[in-house]
Amino acid sequence: MLGAFQDGISNIFFLIYGFCYLFLAEENGISYKPDQILVSNGAKQSIYQAILAVCSPGDEVKLLFQNN
Repeated sequence: MLGAFQDGISNIFFLIYGFCYLFLAEENGISYKPDQILVSNGAKQSIYQAILAVCSPGDEVKLLFQNN
């Protein structure tokens, strides 16, 4: 699956397909469709995109972080 990611954005479908069907379905027994999988460049980016998707301008957002 990593090779598909390294080949560029044109092969992102193969990354999602491989993750969806090979890793989730076959190895873990979890069923998802490729259109239900989101690939981002990191956890911070994913959290930021999720907040933008559900919040409106003027909403108050509080994030709690645990320091180790």
